[in-house]
Amino acid sequence: MLNFYHRFASLRKQFGLTQEELAQEFCISRSSISLYESGKRAPNLDLVLQAADYFQVSVDYLLGRSDTPNPFPNLTLKISSDEALEIIWLVLKLYRHQNKRTNMRKGNQKSG
Repeated sequence: MLNFYHRFASLRKQFGLTQEELAQEFCISRSSISLYESGKRAPNLDLVLQAADYFQVSVDYLLGRSDTPNPFPNLTLKISSDEALEIIWLVLKLYRHQNKRTNMRKGNQKSG
């Protein structure tokens, strides 16, 4: 499996970015990008997470622990805030309903 610096450089090129352009995206210097890509500087956790999010790959892929860029490609959900709140509300409602049923069963077991 490849190391971080191979994957980082490969992804940058796949996205059609120069080192300078990627440096601007990540708010770091071009020389830092060069050092990461040459393996002369190890990335910190923040950079690894930022790169994984930016390139839409898993951290394992970026670090060379997996050859699958995104093991769950269909998992990305793009929903509005209102839709997210509605989903949260429905889950809460379901949880409360389930909790009431469980408590009722426990009450029936104690009295029976």
